Amino acid sequence: MQVPGDFARAGWFAGGPAPGEAGPAVIAGHVDSRTGPAVFYRLRELRSGQAVLVERADGTRLRFVVEQARSYPKAGFPTAAVFGPVSSAELRLITCAGDFDRARGSYRDNLVVFARLAVGAADGVCGGGGNRGWPTRVEAMAAAARRRGAGRRAGPARLRRWQLVLLG
Repeated sequence: MQVPGDFARAGWFAGGPAPGEAGPAVIAGHVDSRTGPAVFYRLRELRSGQAVLVERADGTRLRFVVEQARSYPKAGFPTAAVFGPVSSAELRLITCAGDFDRARGSYRDNLVVFARLAVGAADGVCGGGGNRGWPTRVEAMAAAARRRGAGRRAGPARLRRWQLVLLG
């Protein structure tokens, strides 16, 4: 799985379910770039019980509740736990973490946030100014990515565009 070349965009793994469908929807993004923070820079601040909203093309938002956030060495990435089948709608958010290996030009670890769809999570009124604790910069990056068509995928009844709204 590759992350987008644009550091302000996160990418949805199109080989898996869309957010809200049964199974683990996987979204990955950069933590930073040579010029500063990237789209998932503050992902490491998410804690168990906090909410993440995913906005669908039709404007509805799905509320996911964080169960855990864990760092793994890249050599020990938990592929089965991230991509393996689950019976409910879940979300995995992935970015780099740990020490930066200058020789390789990459971080040594991955941070994986595991979240589960909240009961009654699909509604059109989640959000609306509830982003306490998350910087305006991250919200602006998500909005800019949405304007450029981030998360587009062909196919009927699939997620065509999404927005992450991270709630503090």
